[in-house]
Amino acid sequence: MLASVRSAHATLFRFLLTLGLWTLVGEALLANAHVSAAVVVPFSRWQGELAARYLLAAPLTVSVDPSCSGLDVMALCLAATLSYPVAWRRRLSGAAIGVALLLTLNVLRIAVLGGASQTMWFQTLHVSVWPTLLVAATAGWVVLWIWMAERGDGVLSPAARRFALWSVLMLGAYAVVVPVLTEMQVLDHAARGAASAAARVLTAFGADASVTERVLRARGTEYLITPECVTTPLIAFYLAALFASAISQRARLLGVIACLPLFATLAVLRLITVAFPALVLGTTLILTHAFNQILAGVVALVAASLWWRGERSRTHAVAVALAAAAIAAVGSAALGLGFAQGWSNLLHALHLPVPPGLTPVAGDGDVQGAMVVLPIYQLALFAAAWAIQRSRAIRARWAIAAAALLTSQFAFLAMQGWMHAAGMRPFSALLIRGWAVAVPLLLILAASRTPAPKRTAAMEGVPA
Repeated sequence: MLASVRSAHATLFRFLLTLGLWTLVGEALLANAHVSAAVVVPFSRWQGELAARYLLAAPLTVSVDPSCSGLDVMALCLAATLSYPVAWRRRLSGAAIGVALLLTLNVLRIAVLGGASQTMWFQTLHVSVWPTLLVAATAGWVVLWIWMAERGDGVLSPAARRFALWSVLMLGAYAVVVPVLTEMQVLDHAARGAASAAARVLTAFGADASVTERVLRARGTEYLITPECVTTPLIAFYLAALFASAISQRARLLGVIACLPLFATLAVLRLITVAFPALVLGTTLILTHAFNQILAGVVALVAASLWWRGERSRTHAVAVALAAAAIAAVGSAALGLGFAQGWSNLLHALHLPVPPGLTPVAGDGDVQGAMVVLPIYQLALFAAAWAIQRSRAIRARWAIAAAALLTSQFAFLAMQGWMHAAGMRPFSALLIRGWAVAVPLLLILAASRTPAPKRTAAMEGVPA
């Protein structure tokens, strides 16, 4: 007993000593003038570009200097995860996911400060709120990662961990490559090609459609096709799934080769939706702009159905998922505006500001419909997943997850309304759509996760 206590104390001492050394090395590197000029300054500017491009969809109104890099908390996260005495593959995956989390939060921080630069809240957010949030997020992730590492394989399967790590890497590559391709005008050529292909398909089916440069004319309306119309973060997740899956090298290579034609076809299909009747919320562009969001939901339901298939065949599992997605889509089209109006009425009743776009009014809010779609989309995705797993679902877990989903909707809409009332610039539709997809998926994973089996005396090799 005494020996085990001494061993534990020695392990803790080595961890703290290594953590301290890693931290000192990181701080020394960040304080070096050459490292700052070569790494910190470009890294800070890159994060500013990400915030402007993906979260605000407009130029930043604040300067991003080295103090905005977030590298201090990232270095602390790296020090803690790389020092902890577990297998190196766990250390590296924990470090990669932690840094990705903090990078995302820091880019969000820059976007929020950019949106609040002309308001009375800027100084408070800059000096007090965001530094505290970043430190809390760092500590929270390190504690959670240590808990998961100590539990072993019971929290996430090896395939799930591989997918999470590859998703981080692919999203990082996507964030770097897309701006480069945009500057090289490669995506402009791709947008023109997609517009031309969509016009040809529409014409072949008797629709009045034509294209000039990147302007698609359909049903008497002109649509400017931008590089954002032919790119989607789903590409990163598609590649992550390929590299994380236990498939043959040949199948993986074929999947990579198929990536470009697959997403080119999806981009054309997305543009074709501009000719659809105005069935959803009174405008065809809601469907066009939400195309990748809807596609992500369908893919998630199919993946979940295959994961939970039990005695069902793969074909049956896919059919069940597609049927659930179709029912969810019909329900969303029928109830979407009413559900958003219900949230608007609740916020009014509580004397809270309503975010623009939640109830579409001429000249008000988000023309892409990201805000008005968010509540019903999240509910439909969650309900469809529950219906697929209903026979095996633990009702208490799903009830708690449903309550958490509604609470998250209230918090998000109230925050968006407060930001609008405070004069802050709104977030981009891309961020709103990302939030709409991520929250229900995380709650579905939490509700459906099978608990790790309890260790028994027999499992430990001790006679019962």
